[in-house]
Amino acid sequence: MKIKIIGKKINLRTLAPSDAQSIFENVNDKAVSRYMKRIPYPYTLKDAKKVIKKAQQAGRKKTKIDYYFGVEEKSSRQIIGMIGLHKVSQRDKNASIGYWLGRKYWRKGIGTEALQLILKFAFRKLKFNMLRAGVMRPNVASQKLLAKCGFKRGGRIRQRFFREGKYLDEIYFDILRKEFKKKYYSKSFN
Repeated sequence: MKIKIIGKKINLRTLAPSDAQSIFENVNDKAVSRYMKRIPYPYTLKDAKKVIKKAQQAGRKKTKIDYYFGVEEKSSRQIIGMIGLHKVSQRDKNASIGYWLGRKYWRKGIGTEALQLILKFAFRKLKFNMLRAGVMRPNVASQKLLAKCGFKRGGRIRQRFFREGKYLDEIYFDILRKEFKKKYYSKSFN
């Protein structure tokens, strides 16, 4: 299933095999993968091809659908990051959000736009009630991004991850459909 969500600086779109090189170039950076749960460092071109294959297979499943989107820079049409909805519960109308962005695109409003686009997709198109995200405690930039986009801090799991010789807590955030509606839409909302 091909999906494209149009933004101002970026688009969110399904991945294609031709995206492997740009994914590899942007995520194969210790600063990018440092606080990521499932992204290894070093990251290889083979890893990028595997994630593209996984993303394409996820869209075909009937029982368990995850959504993987490439963050496409409009000017170059290159994938500069990824964002997705995972652990989707159709019955409970919720999912987890995960994302990463190439380092040279940090602090340019792109992460904010990508998160806002996926929120709109999840709450308006998929009719979800709640979205959640987990962030490793030292990742303050990601915590600020979630708060800026309307997420509320919910709690933490102590020493959930082992990174660079020490245990790190995971901080949980979530946002409800009604909170999204209030923040982004003062009038009509579907």
